Amino acid sequence: MSARPALSHFTNHTLEAVHSVEQPVSQQGWPTPYKPKGLWVSVDGEDDWKSWCEENDYGCGSKRYRIVLKREREREYFGS
Repeated sequence: MSARPALSHFTNHTLEAVHSVEQPVSQQGWPTPYKPKGLWVSVDGEDDWKSWCEENDYGCGSKRYRIVLKREREREYFGS
C-alpha cells in the first residue's frame, strides 16, 4: 500500500467540524465555473498552496490543519 499524500487546510478560523455541503451546478451571481463551497485542501510539497502564497505575498491563513483522510466508515481526523 502506498503512503497517502500529506494534506493541509489553511485558515484564520478555528476548524471545529466538517459537514456535507450541496454543490449546485451553478451559483446565482457567480461566474461559471465558480469556486465550489467546501473544505479546500492542499497537497503538501514544493508547489503547494503555502508556497504559492509566500511567493505571491498572499495571506494563506494563520492556522494550518493537517488533514488525514481515512477509509469509508471511519471518522475523519483534524489536527492543528
